[in-house]
Amino acid sequence: FFLLIHSQFHRSIFQISSISPTYRLLQSTSLLNRQETSSLSFSAISTMKKGVLSAREKRDPSPRKRSWPYFVLLPLIGWWGWRILVHNDNLLRSYLSIDSLSDSLSDSRSDSFSNVSTTPQQTAIKERNFDVGPVLPSAATVQTLLESERQKIIEAGGIAPYPNYELLANTYALTYAFIREFEIRHIPIFLYAGSVLGAMRHHGVIPFSEKDVDFAVFSTNSVLIGEAIQAAFNSQGGDIAKTGTFEKVNFGYQFEQLRHADPALQSKPLVSHYFDFWFFESYADGAGTKKAKCVGRDNKTGCRDWFKTFWAKNPPVYDYSDWFPPRYQVFGTHRVPISSTNKHIETWVFDEGKDFWNTTCGPWRRWYDKGGWIITPKNERVCSNFYDKNPFVFLTGNGTEQLRQNSTVLHESQRSLHKK
Repeated sequence: FFLLIHSQFHRSIFQISSISPTYRLLQSTSLLNRQETSSLSFSAISTMKKGVLSAREKRDPSPRKRSWPYFVLLPLIGWWGWRILVHNDNLLRSYLSIDSLSDSLSDSRSDSFSNVSTTPQQTAIKERNFDVGPVLPSAATVQTLLESERQKIIEAGGIAPYPNYELLANTYALTYAFIREFEIRHIPIFLYAGSVLGAMRHHGVIPFSEKDVDFAVFSTNSVLIGEAIQAAFNSQGGDIAKTGTFEKVNFGYQFEQLRHADPALQSKPLVSHYFDFWFFESYADGAGTKKAKCVGRDNKTGCRDWFKTFWAKNPPVYDYSDWFPPRYQVFGTHRVPISSTNKHIETWVFDEGKDFWNTTCGPWRRWYDKGGWIITPKNERVCSNFYDKNPFVFLTGNGTEQLRQNSTVLHESQRSLHKK
């Protein structure tokens, strides 16, 4: 009688413990896209069935003749096993194969950060202040913040996505300095092109295939713009102040690399990416609607020449309201101004279509010196292929943005905000 009661009780404990967590885990993925949810549910149910069958085989062996001493020992063994399973959570999870199921679900996320994603295994860190204050963050401060996120990735068994965090910190610190100097001179400045895409999707420069930081500058006053750039170099001190320089290009200004002042070190860069400054202007069209477009240098034909050369098209024309008022989005360790809408990363310059940029990663074409432009296969550009080795932004249920690499939460912030 004792063995019968014990067996039924043990069966109830197993069924409740194994099915209920699985059902809750499957519920947590209900807002994923249909294709991912379908495959996840099938995998989860299969795992659950295997766990149930395996456990039943362990507890209900085929009947065979038992000698008398076993009827004395079995109640003691059953009582001991019940205490371990109920009171040792780690063993219980291992016994029911819940750990592997939980991992497979938590690693599966929506490709689009505008969807609600699954709850990560790591508890979200408390949101810090990402606003650039009156005093610009130094490169050392930026590097400390970046290194703390890098350490989280390493501790979770991941691989840091950026090769050199010191150079990356210099790049972000210089970015904040450029923005500050342009604002002092009342020149509207925004992140532009792939840099906006990086801010929205990665809270920073795109960790794969990105080489520069792009700015849209709403001015054609090349003298004033040059003063702002040089002032930003000077604000950083050291070799950046000594060697910082830029050159004229058809779309505006550019500098490809900053080097050490010491000739013996000039082969080593000071920043991780080069910078482009695209000259924009706003104007009223024939219908009186306020518009905005890139015009560049050279009597405002520079951008047209650049786009004709690389795209065989004229520069895109935007509504003024696509840019103003600016939003402020995390880029690196602090917020920077970006356009009011995502319109300019949803045109033919990237991939036309709303939120297409958020599910498709990598350039749609590649340049080969011997063969020209070659189209990149679509199967190489699925963003979920990059989740395990690169940080991506995901929108949580409470409306905040989490930067995660795999299931490791690096930081959490409010969504991009319009300046008050």
